[in-house]
Amino acid sequence: MRASATSSVTPEQLALRLDRHDEQIDLSAIDYIVINTSGGKDSQAMLSHVVNFARAAGVIERLVALHVDLGRMEWAGTTKLAVAQADFFDVPIYITRKGGYLARAIIRGAGDVERQQLIADGTTKSETATDLLDRVRERGAANPHRPAWPSAAARWCTSDFKRGPARRFFTWLAHQHRDHQALQRPVRILSAMGLRAEESRSRARRAAYKTATISTSVQQVDEWLPIHRWSTPDVWREIHSSGAPWHRAYDLGMSRLSCALCILASSRDLTIGARHNPGLAAEILAVEHETGYTFLPDRSIAAFID
Repeated sequence: MRASATSSVTPEQLALRLDRHDEQIDLSAIDYIVINTSGGKDSQAMLSHVVNFARAAGVIERLVALHVDLGRMEWAGTTKLAVAQADFFDVPIYITRKGGYLARAIIRGAGDVERQQLIADGTTKSETATDLLDRVRERGAANPHRPAWPSAAARWCTSDFKRGPARRFFTWLAHQHRDHQALQRPVRILSAMGLRAEESRSRARRAAYKTATISTSVQQVDEWLPIHRWSTPDVWREIHSSGAPWHRAYDLGMSRLSCALCILASSRDLTIGARHNPGLAAEILAVEHETGYTFLPDRSIAAFID
């Protein structure tokens, strides 16, 4: 493991950087810092930064990483890369997805990823599809008069396929910790995400630290955006300095890494994504025909297929 030179943090700087509303965060009161990682550049830079941050604060053992597997919608190899990035920094990582699946992932010989399954599929109360394309098919069949695809105005894909599985992981982690430690208090979880103000107006308006986004008798989850004010060059400086591997999609020209074909992506990214994921693009086109609705409100995915 190699520590990044760009984000080294001294103990004296720690309180200043974590300051919010004149109240300092007591990291000694945090049970877990969960690094939400997609395998993309922003979460990778955040992972490197937070590792250094936690080491300076003396809480490195409280870090865990979480990757929400998006199945067919991901670029090939994304989950494996997210595991490799966490392994590079010696941070334990869990893999989850919609449908109740949860596993601890580790690197074995020759870079192979082994998933130690903790929760099997089918444990969620949700009866909807566990795959985005199948969910679009379900929505189209249930109500032919309603747009079947998610959109910028109706981002149910994020809540169903990212935030929902992550929240179930927080609950599982809290229960595990309470049982192991015989705690009577809520487990304190700090959820770190690589959202940056530069990306959009809505993200620019988000607070860099938000208290009690989830608050129950079992857990209190605070939200932290460690690289909220970073620029794209800042992100790449952190990545190059750390020495950790990044996703090949960026070398192909992608500006962002979410779904391989995302309803919020730029036209350039959609063209690159369709070119290098032709099977996925063809399946999206088939679902368009089945539902009668195009991938984007004003355009079919066909517009981006070479």
